[in-house]
Amino acid sequence: MTLEFKDSLSLWIETKGVSRKELIALLQNKYYEEFKGLDAITLSRWLNGKSTPPLYKQFYIAKCLDVNLKEHISSLDLSKIKYPTKYDAILYNLTKALDFSISVLSYRYVPKYVKSEISRDTYNEHLERFGEFYGNVSPLKNFKRALYEMKSSIDYKSIVLKNEDGEIIGHWSGIIDIEKLNGIPSFITIPQNEVDRSCLVSLGYYVNSEHYFELIVQAICLYLMAYSKTKDFVYFYIVDCRPLVEFCKFIFNAEEMKYYPPLDDKDKMGVYLLKFNIIKSIANPTLLTKVQKKLNCLATCDPKNCQLCNLKEIELRESNTQKINIE
Repeated sequence: MTLEFKDSLSLWIETKGVSRKELIALLQNKYYEEFKGLDAITLSRWLNGKSTPPLYKQFYIAKCLDVNLKEHISSLDLSKIKYPTKYDAILYNLTKALDFSISVLSYRYVPKYVKSEISRDTYNEHLERFGEFYGNVSPLKNFKRALYEMKSSIDYKSIVLKNEDGEIIGHWSGIIDIEKLNGIPSFITIPQNEVDRSCLVSLGYYVNSEHYFELIVQAICLYLMAYSKTKDFVYFYIVDCRPLVEFCKFIFNAEEMKYYPPLDDKDKMGVYLLKFNIIKSIANPTLLTKVQKKLNCLATCDPKNCQLCNLKEIELRESNTQKINIE
């Protein structure tokens, strides 16, 4: 059943057992910049339906009240969410530019349907899978050297896309806990109150916008299943290709944090480190539609007969872990 936000909010408050005053304090304490102007009058207008906060603020409220964000997103009626009509034209042009830019860098045939796989990798597994790829990215040479010196003290997550022959044709590799990276010369210094709430995604590989979005949707679903209560920001390496950078700024509200120039004369492109607000990214209508479609697919998925991804396996594992923790 799809509820209007005012009804959902009333239910969340009642379930959590907090007063309106306590809710305002909770939101301002957790996400001050987003809710610093919130007062009793505005909250009353949300509860009686006279006004509705932006979608990303609704997600923040859900997080603060321990609502299952994955289930909430699955239940949304996206047909009622309005956004400017110019949005579609901008997105269309950016996607075309993205496809052209990526295809220029691509060197292999890519099937339309691929299998995606999310895994936790050891240092050695990471090197075996991606070491050669990152070894060819000169702008990140110093960062990768510093990172790999930490060896097995770093845990890696990866999302790979595979063709019918099991060959990797796209990937992202990430680090969930980045405290050990904070402040090293080849990285940046993240405010201490954000370190535990942040993770890192290294430069990835993909050859068209469809597979690019597949990686994004897989990453968001993983976030909703396992990390929505703890993570708010992603730091993301991306090649200095203007359509790609603009695409990230438009879709993800990304901020430029650092530029890494090429260190090899043969390497013509530098690399940007961007910062993404995860909740604001998910609230983007394009991503939200794709994420909801994937979540609805998972709700009816039979993992024994479907081999397109391993998200159902992860969902079941996370659900069992949460039950054990509760018990």
